[in-house]
Amino acid sequence: MAHLASAAAQVQARQLSIPAKIRQYEVFVNDVLKEDLRRSTVNKAKHQAELEEFEALEKNLKELQESGAQTLKIKVDLGAEVYCTAHVPDTSRLYLDIGLGFHLEVTPAEAPRIIALRKAALQRKIEQATLSNAKIKCHIRLAEEGIRELMALQ
Repeated sequence: MAHLASAAAQVQARQLSIPAKIRQYEVFVNDVLKEDLRRSTVNKAKHQAELEEFEALEKNLKELQESGAQTLKIKVDLGAEVYCTAHVPDTSRLYLDIGLGFHLEVTPAEAPRIIALRKAALQRKIEQATLSNAKIKCHIRLAEEGIRELMALQ
C-alpha cells in the first residue's frame, strides 16, 4: 500500500514539474538561443558588409591603375551617412585595414594580394557564421520539439 502511495506521489510531482520544465525550456529558447542567433546574424552581416567594401576597393583600385591618375578626389563617409569630399594628392601609397585595428601601408601593385587575402579570411568568417546560424536554428527546433512533447505529456 505504501508503494502505491509513493507511486501516486511521484506521478503528481511529475505533473507539477512538467509546466515548470516547459517554462524553463521556453526561457532558454527565448533568452539564450534566440539571442545567440541574433548575435550570429549581426556578426555575419558585419563580415558581409566588410567583404563588399573590399570588393569595391578592389574595383576602384583597378580603375585607378587603368586611368594612371596620381591624384584622387573621393567622397568619404564620416559616419551616420555624412559624407565629405576628400582630395588625395598622392596615390602611390595606400593604407589598408587588415583587421584587429591594424593598417598596412602598401603600393597599388601590392594591394591586390593583400585584398585577396583579406577577402578570403572574411569569406571563411561568413561561412563559419552561416554554420553557426544553422546549428543554433537546429537547437531551437530541437528545444521547441521537446516543449511540444512535454506539453503532450500533460
